[in-house]
Formats: sequence, structure tokens, C-alpha cells
Amino acid sequence: MYKNNLKKILKSKNINQSELSRIANVPRTNIVSIINGQIKNPTIGLMIKIADALNISLDEFRGDNTNDK
Repeated sequence: MYKNNLKKILKSKNINQSELSRIANVPRTNIVSIINGQIKNPTIGLMIKIADALNISLDEFRGDNTNDK
């Protein structure tokens, strides 16, 4: 769920994994683990940091944006 959505968001915002890691102040390995599906349910703290860094809501990060129809 998170991995495909995170890939899509990064691509749409033209941000790579390293840049997101720096902006969100989280280890790049966490970003990679989400994208690779190794972290299937990130902690709320990690989700908030990533969502804030990408300037998106938690619902958008989770893929629950109903505007994507």
C-alpha cells in the first residue's frame, strides 16, 4: 500500500529517496524499506515525518485520497 503510493508521490514531486531522507530527517534505509515493501506498516512518527516533508496529508501518504479517481 505505502510503497506504490510513496513511489508515485516522489516521482510527481521530482524528489529522490536521498532528498526525502534529508528533508524528513529519517534514515534513507527507512525510505528504501518502505518502497521495497520491507516496512509494510510504518510507525505513525515515521509517517508524519515523511508526510510533512512531502507537504501531503497522512491520508495521501496512505493512498486514501478520494480525489484520485
